Amino acid sequence: MKCVGCGECFVSSENCTDEDKKVFDMGLKRAMKFLESEEYFLLVLDEILDLVQLKILSVGEIKSLISIKTNTELIMTGHDVPDEITEDVDLITEMKSVKHPFEKGIEARRGIEF
Repeated sequence: MKCVGCGECFVSSENCTDEDKKVFDMGLKRAMKFLESEEYFLLVLDEILDLVQLKILSVGEIKSLISIKTNTELIMTGHDVPDEITEDVDLITEMKSVKHPFEKGIEARRGIEF
């Protein structure tokens, strides 16, 4: 199975395969199970909001995650949060890069960027 977002392969809306979509769907279902179980106190879905911008996941799918959130703290990262999602969340933090190794030609590093 292809490792999506591993730093060696990145998915965009133009090159998203059926296999990629299966992986995203599996991840979404797994996140829902984690939230529903209330077994975990924290769930971080790194860059999940970018999948909305790429039209790989829908706003509705993200809203469904938010709606089942119980005692689990749900953190979702990404860029350009759609207004429909900002209405349903408690906290939004906007970060900006001031300096990044990528600007010097340093590739994404395992454990840091992915």
